Order: sequence, then C-alpha cells, then structure tokens
Amino acid sequence: MESEVSLEKTFYTSSSIKVTNTRFIVNQKTYAMASVSSVKVGSADKTPSKSNAVIVFFVGLALFFIGIGDLKSHWLMATIGVGLLVLGIKMYRAIKPVYEYKLILTTSSGETTALSSNEESDIRAVESALNDAIVFRG
Repeated sequence: MESEVSLEKTFYTSSSIKVTNTRFIVNQKTYAMASVSSVKVGSADKTPSKSNAVIVFFVGLALFFIGIGDLKSHWLMATIGVGLLVLGIKMYRAIKPVYEYKLILTTSSGETTALSSNEESDIRAVESALNDAIVFRG
C-alpha cells in the first residue's frame, strides 16, 4: 500500500476556516495563497447610538421641572419625569461599545474582506496564521 505525502502544511483550522501554505478556506470560499500578497485587520465601530437615551433623559427632565413648578396639581407629571430620568440613565449605561473586526486580504485582484467577527482575538489568530503561511511560502 502506497502512502501519500502531503505537501500542504496547515497553520490554522477551525469549524469553517482552514489556513495552509497553499490555500485559505473560509465559509466555503477558497483563496489561493499564491495570490495573497498581504493581510490586515480593520475595524468598524458598530456601537448603537445613545441619542434615544439622551432624548428620554431630557424629556424626563422637562416633565420633572414642569411638574415640580406646581407640585400640588402636577405631581403625576413630576413622578413620570423622575421615572423617565432614571430610564434614560439606565438606557445610556446599558449601551456598550461594539466593534466589528474584518480580515482584509490584498490579492492580485485588489482588496477583499474575507472574514468578519465581533471577536478581535478570532480575527488576529487567523491573521497570524495567514502571515505564517505567506512567510512559509517564501
């Protein structure tokens, strides 16, 4: 029985990604490593806008001051204002930064985004493997 000699060295593998010295396979798309000249990571800020929280806060502030002006007849408006103030603050504090990281390949046909993720470490691991494959290729 003859054994096959594999000339392909694997630098990274996961469920949907494989990096070897000859190919880069991601989400069922294959890139020839011979055509990849460089790899870089880009990022985009996808953090939701905080404007709704600010609007709720200032509406609550306005209602509170209107209600406090004549508390005897507008106590409900002042109470709703306080509630909206608290809600606006909680909404504002609940918004956390969200970034999308993109793995950008420079090939003979230009730049293309090959992979994107919200986890920078995942993208950096693939970037490192691709750089190792490029260096290995020579």
